[in-house]
Amino acid sequence: MHSLLKQKRKLKKQIRAASSEEANGLLVIWRQLKARHSALSRAESARKKRSRKRKNQERFIRDPFQFARQLFQQPKSGTLTVDREELETHLKKTFRSHSRDTHGRNYRPCMASCPWNKVRQQASKLTGSPSSSKQS
Repeated sequence: MHSLLKQKRKLKKQIRAASSEEANGLLVIWRQLKARHSALSRAESARKKRSRKRKNQERFIRDPFQFARQLFQQPKSGTLTVDREELETHLKKTFRSHSRDTHGRNYRPCMASCPWNKVRQQASKLTGSPSSSKQS
């Protein structure tokens, strides 16, 4: 593959430097090299694709849960460059719980202005239509 690529580059330089008659002949040779190079690169990419597919199938069969988790998990990279105090202040500002500021006291909500009626209402009273009574 690399030798074909080098030959193509060398022929391109020769085509630019050659006369028009020689350039036509060199161009035919360059097109043949290009066809061979593209066929080889397609074959190599197909081989690599089959290899990747086979390896992924083996990984899935070995541990399906781990395989699925790696598909959707963000890649972990980099190192933390801030100091600990700055990180803690940022986390406190971002993820601070306001209920912690009450020092353990649970405040009850205000009572309603009217008492709650605990008697169950019948469906006919709620909808306004007498469903159980017969009309004559």
